[in-house]
Amino acid sequence: MPTIFLRRDDGLVPSGGAPFGDLLERRGCDGVGLDDWELHLSTLFTEVRSYTYIEVRSADLQRDDLIASVPAFWTGILYHGDALEAASRIAAPWDSAAGWRAAMEAAARRGLGSAVAGVSLREAASRALGLAAWGLGNGAACAGAAGSDALARLAESRGLALATSAP
Repeated sequence: MPTIFLRRDDGLVPSGGAPFGDLLERRGCDGVGLDDWELHLSTLFTEVRSYTYIEVRSADLQRDDLIASVPAFWTGILYHGDALEAASRIAAPWDSAAGWRAAMEAAARRGLGSAVAGVSLREAASRALGLAAWGLGNGAACAGAAGSDALARLAESRGLALATSAP
């Protein structure tokens, strides 16, 4: 990806669009450092970005009553090993860059009513929500009952069944 800016003492300066790897050849005042790398990474708008936390961009801007559902979902999945393993199996049909792009495009164009690689997105979403709820109820850190309530509101808002199910 081309760089946009570099961080210098007097602020941000245009980088000329050079790939970051090319900038590594520079030395002295024109050399790049960790601050430049972090700045470059902050300009890449991938679906998931990792900082000291994980940002999932498609989950941005939920309604106020659903705002807690995003962290509850990811807590239930990511903080329970069995739930994470089962969620990986749900996503297996899209476990490639092309498969992921196809699923994201189908969801953006047709919502949960679409199917990708022969898998209903509505069914996959219901199963994933059920796993997140199961993870929260079986040892995933932090969210507790408030997280389970948030997942129930999310499922209801999307017309999904929330069957808490073990992996």
